Amino acid sequence: NSGSGTEIWGSLHSLTGRVFIVDFYANTGGDPSGVGEGGFYLGATNVTTDASGNASFAWTHPVAALPGRFITATATDAFGNIIL
Repeated sequence: NSGSGTEIWGSLHSLTGRVFIVDFYANTGGDPSGVGEGGFYLGATNVTTDASGNASFAWTHPVAALPGRFITATATDAFGNIIL
């Protein structure tokens, strides 16, 4: 959390030169595997992979009220393929 909201940083590795919509979700707990599930939708950002298939992102949710929550993301390409 910061003064401007909840900051989320991450990276994606996939096919080269693809645009992805990264959707963010939060929940108060994880599923039995320990991975968080999408309890409620936070928002999204677009990322484009480079020549090595890598993309980094930084996105800020405007509310700084997410401490202790599990944040998960999905990345969807233009063909509807989803990466968890």
